[in-house]
Amino acid sequence: METDYTAAGNFGFAFDNPMFSDRVLSIEILPDPVEAQPDGTLVIKQQNAVPGDGTRSHGEVCTVKCSLPGAEDSVASKNQDSDGDSMIKESLSGEEATWSRDFSTVHRVKTVHINSAILAIKSPYFYKLFSNGMRESGQAAKIRIHASEEAALMELLNYMYKNSLSTTTLSSLLDILIAADKYDVVSCMQYCSQQLSKHPMDCDLAFSYMNFPSSVLQAVALQQLTNSAKQFIGVQFRNIAKCENQLLNLSLTGIEAILSSDDLQVCSEDVIYDLVMKWAEVHYPQLEERRKVLETRLRHLIRFPYMTSLKLKEVTTGAYFSPEVASEIVLEALFFKNETPSGQHQLALDRHVAGENIGNPDQRFVERAYICRPVKAVVIELPRYHCVVHLDLTRKECESLFPAGHSESEAFYLGKHGFYLRAFCVMNPNNVSRCFGLYLGMLGNESDKFKMDFEIAAWSKREEKYKTQYIDRTTLTGGQFLGPWNLFKTSWEAFIADDSPYFINGKLHLRAMVYNLGSNGCQPPVFILR
Repeated sequence: METDYTAAGNFGFAFDNPMFSDRVLSIEILPDPVEAQPDGTLVIKQQNAVPGDGTRSHGEVCTVKCSLPGAEDSVASKNQDSDGDSMIKESLSGEEATWSRDFSTVHRVKTVHINSAILAIKSPYFYKLFSNGMRESGQAAKIRIHASEEAALMELLNYMYKNSLSTTTLSSLLDILIAADKYDVVSCMQYCSQQLSKHPMDCDLAFSYMNFPSSVLQAVALQQLTNSAKQFIGVQFRNIAKCENQLLNLSLTGIEAILSSDDLQVCSEDVIYDLVMKWAEVHYPQLEERRKVLETRLRHLIRFPYMTSLKLKEVTTGAYFSPEVASEIVLEALFFKNETPSGQHQLALDRHVAGENIGNPDQRFVERAYICRPVKAVVIELPRYHCVVHLDLTRKECESLFPAGHSESEAFYLGKHGFYLRAFCVMNPNNVSRCFGLYLGMLGNESDKFKMDFEIAAWSKREEKYKTQYIDRTTLTGGQFLGPWNLFKTSWEAFIADDSPYFINGKLHLRAMVYNLGSNGCQPPVFILR
């Protein structure tokens, strides 16, 4: 049966064919990197395979033990050529055909007849190789690879002739993708990406993508694939509290993928910070190495502007970051907190000008879907020691409370006492209609007592200022809460209506003020943002 060679771009008939070749490509093959073990064995490091398809993942080392020289001939002709590659010639020297402790020595040499024009037009790497002092036709070109890269390279060379691959297995596609990146064959990377997208995503595959070299991860041809992997990982590990042990066992690229998600289910960014520091201690026990990873790889994935003031203080007093970096992190977070919403958005855009996605906010300044709503809090000593807390809720967040839901804020502190706000939808005592309520809760136990004045206000569109809705003087005990079950003294329907006077540009702005009436109220002046 004759092969149709008229298909556009299909020059498969010319591959390794001297009649249609002007050069010989010499492929020097080295043994894969190994380590000698105390028990007299060698550990062979092989890369570029996938869990479930070869028990290892990209970027992660799989170890295979073999005997030292003289024990057995375990590596003879590891990769046999197919019938289609019958013209490929191999040469083995007697000394190089056996294992030795010098694994930098060329183990085999494979020669392939190639057409330099076909390779050069597909690959800037080969264009440069053929242009570098090898202008005379027939002059050999040399490249050096490890044994585990051989099959992928041969598939890549075939692809440059035929614009297609002979294999679509997962492990092969991943190996070829790495080779295509190494030799700058963009069209093959795109082809592999299309084929890989047909495979169902699972955790092993997603982490294989995340373990790609940085050059592969940043390739435009793979953005859709890597973004899908990040989203999948983010969904699988969304609930941090339920899978903390699994998260602590993730690789660096795995934890980076988790931190990139905006949809993590956590009370606040404080939880993320504690998790990352715990992960870093597990994987990098040496302080210097731990700092390097935190400052160069993970720092920009933690949303410091959304951490509480107490946790930011830990950043400056702890040893996880150098003093210079810690100061920079905290100052940037405080400046961001002090901006208006529009100013925060602009600051995020300004910080991202030098990034990859110009026009999109810097991820450090993007608020995650926190379980506990962020607040802005300022503690003031004079003339009365008190705390002013601002809580903003979007109309969508308020609507999600109906018919009997609630939403809690992150904790804020006045002296040694911790508090939180709880917004909720509840049926009024007369069972007539539902309404919007807001409680102040106190952290701690029954032994904690706090005598206070408490005031709640909401910004009114009509008055164009904060309008006080509730005032109380009481002693609160740890674990208790108080506040109005109907803050606005109106039905839920009137509160949430389009013409409601309490939503400004789709946001409800609430302000709570907590005054310390106890004898221990005289505290040093503390000014805290959030």
